[in-house]
Amino acid sequence: MAERDRFLLSVLLLNEGDNWIVQCLEHDIVAQGASPKAALEALGWTIGAHILLDRQKRRKPFSTLQRAPGSFWERFADAIPLSDPYPLTLPVLSLDLPIVEKDVRLAT
Repeated sequence: MAERDRFLLSVLLLNEGDNWIVQCLEHDIVAQGASPKAALEALGWTIGAHILLDRQKRRKPFSTLQRAPGSFWERFADAIPLSDPYPLTLPVLSLDLPIVEKDVRLAT
C-alpha cells in the first residue's frame, strides 16, 4: 500500500457575532457555523470536496488554491492555540485520501 499524503493546515477560528468563521491559511478556504464545532465540520466538508474534485481532475490536492492573505497569517501568529480542537472529518471515508491535520488557533 502506498503512503498517504499528509497535510498540516493552519486554521484561524474567529467569532463574528452569532457565527464562527474558520479560515485555512495554506489554502484560502473559509467556512462558517453556529459554533466552533459546526464551523470546523463545515471546513472538513469543504476540504473534502476540494480533495475529491482535484482527484477527479487528476490534480494535486489544493493545487489551484492560493494562500490566505497576509493579514490572516498575522492574526494567526497572535492567536491562542487550542490544545484539543475538534477533529477534522472529511465527508468520505477512504484509505487513500490524504491525512489532514490542523493547528487551530482562536483569534483575539
